[in-house]
Amino acid sequence: MRQVVLPHFDSELAAQQVLARHWDDASVEQRQRFIDAFYHFMLHEFGDELVNFSLNRLQVFPYRGDPTASYATVDTIVRLRDDSRIRVSYSLHRGQAGWQIYDLTFAGVSYLVSFREYFGEEIEQKGLDELISRLEGTYGGGTAPIATLWHRHHFEHPAYGAPLAAGRATWG
Repeated sequence: MRQVVLPHFDSELAAQQVLARHWDDASVEQRQRFIDAFYHFMLHEFGDELVNFSLNRLQVFPYRGDPTASYATVDTIVRLRDDSRIRVSYSLHRGQAGWQIYDLTFAGVSYLVSFREYFGEEIEQKGLDELISRLEGTYGGGTAPIATLWHRHHFEHPAYGAPLAAGRATWG
């Protein structure tokens, strides 16, 4: 996974977008620690799903945007283990390393926006260093299941929409 998926993930842009206005207030050291902690946190929390992912569970829709644009969104439907479907959109930008993913939107819920809100509250209450330490503890064997809580909040809450009804997509 590190060799296939992660080279196409822009962890610096994602971290900057998640911190939003707190990025400008952060020192260079805090920024780098957050980039590293957020990257490893995402790898720890979502890595199993990526490792167990199979291309026959993915339907990619044709790109309909400007091929010369610097930003693009690729829309897909992913068939889950229970055979339900969920819309997943990949937000990409063209950088020095080529096209890189910086955001994923699951069933209309952006992980960047969600983490920005979730982490922003914690930064306001406890400070950036506390958040970074907690994230570092998460992938280091700590007990802060942030992504699990985020996933449950967004995917088990009816206001955020259920996976797509079975049979709406075709699989090849």
